[in-house]
Amino acid sequence: MSLWKGTLPAAGEDETIDYIGNGRFLVLQSKSGYRFSIDALLLGGFVRAKACQRVLEIGAGNGVALISLLSRSEVKDAVGLEIQPRLAALAERNLLLNGLQARAKIVCRDVTSYANEMRSKGDFDVIFFNPPYRCVRSGTSSPDMEKAIAKHEIRGSLDSFLRAARRVLVPKGEIFFIYPAAYLSKTIAVLQANKMVAAEMLFVHSRIDSPACLVLICASKSRHERSRVLPPFYIYAKTGSHYTLPAQRLFNDFCLFPTDGAE
Repeated sequence: MSLWKGTLPAAGEDETIDYIGNGRFLVLQSKSGYRFSIDALLLGGFVRAKACQRVLEIGAGNGVALISLLSRSEVKDAVGLEIQPRLAALAERNLLLNGLQARAKIVCRDVTSYANEMRSKGDFDVIFFNPPYRCVRSGTSSPDMEKAIAKHEIRGSLDSFLRAARRVLVPKGEIFFIYPAAYLSKTIAVLQANKMVAAEMLFVHSRIDSPACLVLICASKSRHERSRVLPPFYIYAKTGSHYTLPAQRLFNDFCLFPTDGAE
């Protein structure tokens, strides 16, 4: 059931109107190109940011993770960085559609040039992203370039995102990101290469009896060698196709991740 109270926008010929946050927010997205996945909601629920902090999302897509964060926080100064013009335009429209344009802006730029420019204009306290993870020559690349850029390391990678993010991160700032759990060893190696540590890790499982499919990481410039591994998060109940209670709270109410292992 939709809780949307505004006037429905006019969607383009290749666009759909979708509800998120238990129907409280609307999202315009492409029918044939990139469409947000559950990863965006998982990432949006993992990020911690205070009202006084400056926030940057790298690879904002159509703005779903940013909307999730803004809906449950008091952040007033956020930037969504998106390299693809059509996605950047959709993200900007989605912020406006949901009344969030005064608290965030979308910038259509590549992360490296943006980081070079921003070094002289101020740093960010919190940075988050869902980077491409597939090598260009691995697997079957989507024939749709918009989808391919989002998933394959064509114009960005975990390393390039971390390298740029580290340059504009305040000394005690935090970086939040999501990555396939199968690439955990690669993730740790890339963090170390960029002189960062995984301060917190949360493994996401489809079900309680399935292996981890994703890992959410909070990284920092700290030199501490110890990482805090949070209780696992299960998306679906052991049987059936319904979400667990924590997943329902995360996806429908945009609550933060539970950190006590609650079912």
